[in-house]
Amino acid sequence: MPSTMTDLEGAFMNRVFNTFGFLSLTCVATLFAQSPPPVAMRPAQVRRDLIEHATVVVKPGERIEDGAVLVVDGWIMAVGKSGAVIAPAGTNIIDAKGLTLYPGLIDAGLMIDSAAAARAAAAEDATHYWNDKVTPQVRVATMATLASGVRKEMRDMGFTVASVNPNSGIFRGESAVVLLANDDQKVEQLMPNAGQNISFAHIGDEGPDESRYPTALMGTMAVIRQGLLDAQWLSQSNAVWKAHPQGNDAPKASAALTALEPAIQGMSVVIFDCNNEQDVLRAAGLAKEFGLKARVIGSGSEFRRLNEVVATHLPIVATFDFPKTPDVSDPRKDQSVSLRDLETWALAPRNVKQLLDAGADVSVGTVRLKNKSDFPARARRALQSGLSEDELLSCLTTRPAKQLGLSNVVGTIEVGRLANMVLLDGPLFGEKTHVVATMVAGDKVNVYEPVLFGFKGPCTLKSDSIELNGTFDPETKVISFETLPPVAAAAVDAKVADANAADAKPAAAVDAKVADANAADAKPAAAVDAKVADANAADAKPAAAVADAAAKPFEPKKYAAEHVDFDLDRVGFTLPGEALASEGVLRCTAIRIGDRVDGVAQTRDGKSIMFTLTKREVAKPVDAKVADAKAADAQPVDAKVADAKAADAQPVDAKVADAKAADAQPVDAKVAATTLEKKTEDPLAFIPAVMPLGEYGFEKAPVAQTVLVKNATIWTSGPAGTLKNADLLVVNGKVQAVGTNLANIPADALVIDATNKHVTPGLIDCHSHTGIEGGVNEGTNNDTAECRIGDCIDPDAIGWYRELAGGLTAANQLHGSANPIGGQNSVVKLKWSKSANDFRIEDAIPGIKFALGENVTRPRGRYPNTRMGVEALLRDSFREAREYATKHSDYAALTDEQRAITMAPRRDLQLECLAEILAGKRLIHCHSYRQDEILMLLRLAEEFNFRIGTFQHVLEGYKVADLIAKHGAGASTFSDWWAYKMEVMDAVPFNGAMMHDVGVVVSFNSDSDEMARRMNMEAAKAMKYGDCTSVEALKFVTLNPAKQLRIDKRVGSLEVGKDGDFVIWSGDPLSSFSVADSTWIEGACYFDRANERVMRERDLKLRARLLELAVNVGEKDGSLKTIEPPKVEPAKDVKPAKVPTTLLARMLDVRREALVDQVRRGRDPDTMGPGDCGCGGSIEGWKILLEEVGK
Repeated sequence: MPSTMTDLEGAFMNRVFNTFGFLSLTCVATLFAQSPPPVAMRPAQVRRDLIEHATVVVKPGERIEDGAVLVVDGWIMAVGKSGAVIAPAGTNIIDAKGLTLYPGLIDAGLMIDSAAAARAAAAEDATHYWNDKVTPQVRVATMATLASGVRKEMRDMGFTVASVNPNSGIFRGESAVVLLANDDQKVEQLMPNAGQNISFAHIGDEGPDESRYPTALMGTMAVIRQGLLDAQWLSQSNAVWKAHPQGNDAPKASAALTALEPAIQGMSVVIFDCNNEQDVLRAAGLAKEFGLKARVIGSGSEFRRLNEVVATHLPIVATFDFPKTPDVSDPRKDQSVSLRDLETWALAPRNVKQLLDAGADVSVGTVRLKNKSDFPARARRALQSGLSEDELLSCLTTRPAKQLGLSNVVGTIEVGRLANMVLLDGPLFGEKTHVVATMVAGDKVNVYEPVLFGFKGPCTLKSDSIELNGTFDPETKVISFETLPPVAAAAVDAKVADANAADAKPAAAVDAKVADANAADAKPAAAVDAKVADANAADAKPAAAVADAAAKPFEPKKYAAEHVDFDLDRVGFTLPGEALASEGVLRCTAIRIGDRVDGVAQTRDGKSIMFTLTKREVAKPVDAKVADAKAADAQPVDAKVADAKAADAQPVDAKVADAKAADAQPVDAKVAATTLEKKTEDPLAFIPAVMPLGEYGFEKAPVAQTVLVKNATIWTSGPAGTLKNADLLVVNGKVQAVGTNLANIPADALVIDATNKHVTPGLIDCHSHTGIEGGVNEGTNNDTAECRIGDCIDPDAIGWYRELAGGLTAANQLHGSANPIGGQNSVVKLKWSKSANDFRIEDAIPGIKFALGENVTRPRGRYPNTRMGVEALLRDSFREAREYATKHSDYAALTDEQRAITMAPRRDLQLECLAEILAGKRLIHCHSYRQDEILMLLRLAEEFNFRIGTFQHVLEGYKVADLIAKHGAGASTFSDWWAYKMEVMDAVPFNGAMMHDVGVVVSFNSDSDEMARRMNMEAAKAMKYGDCTSVEALKFVTLNPAKQLRIDKRVGSLEVGKDGDFVIWSGDPLSSFSVADSTWIEGACYFDRANERVMRERDLKLRARLLELAVNVGEKDGSLKTIEPPKVEPAKDVKPAKVPTTLLARMLDVRREALVDQVRRGRDPDTMGPGDCGCGGSIEGWKILLEEVGK
């Protein structure tokens, strides 16, 4: 310590060092190490500031009135009451009377553009990762200093510290926590290694396939998982090689994987950037799988799966990026807005409040805001939606400090903390609050300097011969004047003063003034004042004069001051000479003396005109009088106000109208403009708490019940066949008994009388693309076996509920058919309202999607382009997988001692999946049409000795049915789809029955969100085409798909011990007149037709109220939004369209007409259609159509 430092200062510095160690030296001493030698007077080595007479908010929930804070060299040395904190000699005193001192705000999720750094890192040939979206070696700490403009924008809102995160790629790089100082030289890094960033983004760049991958969420998940595995492998391999280099090759250096080592070892946090609430759950799954210490950057939609998000116990950096108000001004537009979208829009401002109430670890930042300066306005919306100021403050101070591991450095105004503070002239993010100054590590930067002139408001200017009314506002630097009516100014002023003494006047006079004021809304203030004065002082002016003045409305002349400049108690400005009966421009200067302002105006010929400004009292605003009247006698707004409005056709003041419409009840600012039938404390209380949010959400999750279904025709799809007048008993989610006259029925059983009704097992779809989030295809590479549909289950997809309404209870989610080797499948039960994990059938045998034919050969620039190329690719992939499996089995056979000195082979998720096929642990579900392709894959399977699970579609399967049966493969086909493209020209609707007749296990599938709603009708077609019995036809959608998926021990038939998945039908399940009355999964009812009607009515009413809200509520501030009528453009001459001449043009024209026809029929463009197989054949057509409509 310097010898000149006092004992007090020395003790303080010792305490700081003992508390924070090296960090304290970094922040305090860096400037001395980096600064050049002074060329003039040496600055004081210790900086001291005392902020006194402020309201000091020490931390959320704790404040000191008339408090003081002593800052020494950037650190807080003392906090207490003003006068009790003693400042050492030489301390700079800052008088903060009337201001509030808050801890400096902290943004734990400030995003910066790191694209250039990512490109540079990916271009490093020696050390880059194979995928250019994996650049964890990027470090914010080594990038250019955070731009001064960004720092200023953040400081102007009160932020003093930010965790700066890179925003480019999937593995984005290392964050750094920095001080948002004004001087570039003082932008210190509190934490240069603040965590690795991982994103779930999946939009590939244009270019070759290897640079575009991934383009689907499942591909992103595969890249993340493989990257973390590679980092683990490299770390372990380096350790083995360093200890035992003999017999081991040195691992290849990788800057990318080395940068991940602290994260995979749990020494550094991993920050997951989440696009929605499901991404938070994915982040939690990855953190658990790899033992990561994780934090997530939220999307603002966490409230949609609140309990599941909170249960992850992950710290969340939330956003105030609320959805835009849906444009539903046109009835045609509101059809494209779902109820889920409307509810998300309405409830999003409550997201942080709900997370806090549920016990989540939440902070808030500017992340996702297009304009960071919108943050204060968004914070106000959150406050108006239930968040308290202390809760908001904690989310911006103590909570982010804890998340960043800096609670002992920043976040509160306490002794020993860094002097990061913000001075405000009002409550945090109040409507009229200004950030007066920020202090970053003791460096104070003024943000807003209010003009403390001491004279403000309505005034009167008087000179020798002139008198003007004026407005004087130092804060906005607005000074303006206007002429008075032709009445003696002194008399007018006296009358106005009398009029303002409302308590001395009878109520009738007040009412008259209110009516007059409302009738004169559009008139100048001076005229209104004059009329009020005239009404109250009839004795001072003849009635005839009053009538004459009313007959000739007075229009005052107005003069606005320019070049206004305030300096302490002085002000200078210019006025038009006409204002003071002169010519040219008057140059004025004035000084405040007590309650008046004396000035002089210089004319262009050098003469001086003396003038004085005095404060002018005006009548109370109409709103204030109305409010006073209501408070006094608790009466509604006076009828005279309404009469005045009707008589003069003047709009009543917006505030009066709002108060009247809402019965003077406080309403959420965002909802204030909406006329609701029922007034409640919570203006959004009419939105029910359902899961999932949106259409048909359940207010209570289904639970397993003891169920007895009596007197039904039961189609068991098992050895018992079809039973008449039989009963079904389900206990604890399992079938306990099926038959007639069942005994030992539990007393608590729910008894359902199913007389004249039919019961079947739950239907199963062996080829579904429902509920796959982020893309059905990872279609970039020819082999994407590493991708997993199970990573991307969307339990909230409305298709699930629609399919439950058709009796579907289980489905095989498949990757699309864009590449020869697609991704891994997911077998699920349709447990609507439950989590993605609840959907999974964990004991289903794993599978994978393969594809043959036109879909996989049509992409240009990607191998293979021919059918024989597909075969070559498959054979080569299986050979490599066999070699991969041999390496791993050889390593597993080593003893523990041998493994300790031998580097393990690298885990390759792609080859690992294919090796599981060879080992019989994974089934292939292969998209196929032509007989030659089917034969090719059968022979390849025999060559490599693996079993094919199912051929999907298999529309020429009838030609080789005997060979399919001999191999033991299943066939999951369409019931009656054919001739929709060249490779299915030989398809016939008898295909399914013909394959069934020769012993193939056949199922009918949907490949369509729409067709999956009526799989019972697809099964009936096996009777129409092929003369199958009704019992066997039903098995095409029950037992047979269960066998194909190897889940027939649990589902597919109603037998004792199997899952209680069943459907109660109104009639014969194979009749087109029958509907599913209820659908049950494991003894819980997930669809009930009677309840569905109730929910539909509920949702229609809810939708209507939310549409009204969206129409009436403004986007930014919750004010009324005027709906302008649509502009009618003048008709233009329309030239007749050219008749297509080429065959391609005619085909495209026909396709367009077909798509338009489907729109007219109400088809949802987002759903997959039969034959698309996830490849979006028709979706591409929709895009073209929409582009044309957009033009």
